Amino acid sequence: MSADSDTPSSASSSASSSAPASAPSGVPSGVPSGVPSGVPSGARSGAPADVPWRPADVPLRADARRNRDQILAAAKAVFRESGTDVPMEEIARQAGVGVGTLYRRFPDRAALIRAVARDSLERVLAEVRAMAEEETTAWDAIARLLAHSHELRAMVLLSLLAERPAEIIRTDPDIRRLRGEIFGLLDGLVTAAQRDGTLRPDIAGGDLAVMVSLLIRHFPAADAELADMMLTRATALVLDGLRAPGTVLPGSPVTHDDVS
Repeated sequence: MSADSDTPSSASSSASSSAPASAPSGVPSGVPSGVPSGVPSGARSGAPADVPWRPADVPLRADARRNRDQILAAAKAVFRESGTDVPMEEIARQAGVGVGTLYRRFPDRAALIRAVARDSLERVLAEVRAMAEEETTAWDAIARLLAHSHELRAMVLLSLLAERPAEIIRTDPDIRRLRGEIFGLLDGLVTAAQRDGTLRPDIAGGDLAVMVSLLIRHFPAADAELADMMLTRATALVLDGLRAPGTVLPGSPVTHDDVS
């Protein structure tokens, strides 16, 4: 297998010889062949997904779930450090699983990128909801989001890395839905903070996403403690720039559509 191939060379032959002829145990009877229940309409119509598909009500075994979580965590870290073209074998090594295990869960690089994006967005959505509910003011929620949302930073970075992951992310219906929900929450925080007079009036939720992208770059620091201090200072500078009233900005507020 070459270092930068997306699929194992023997994938098609091994899959055809080892794949069971009938639906896996736990799939409800009456489900058409090749279309398990619980699969989103986009996947049924041919949109790619992290396969194998499973019915929504059939959970992964504990070991399979653990392997999947390890692969996604390793892929996020590797993508962040080296980009999305890193060899799949390296991702498997970092995850502590065999290459075959990785390809059984994610048959190609696009499926893995898609799964990483979905997982990150689901976590971002949970983070934004929690921050909006737990913080006393909308401004405090925005400040906490910019300062502490590592998942949001990872997601923005993934979409900025290269044309390929950006295109995969843009065309997946589940990812678009999750992004829409997140931007809806961000827009709500922006509106509330502007109504309170704490956030400058000439920005929108898309501006917050851009601010996050500016805070995810690697810092040329000698150690982690110094890098953390530099990031904290940069975040404070960004927050100062977001405070009302602020000087007049060029252009117009950045919206969801502008960064999608």
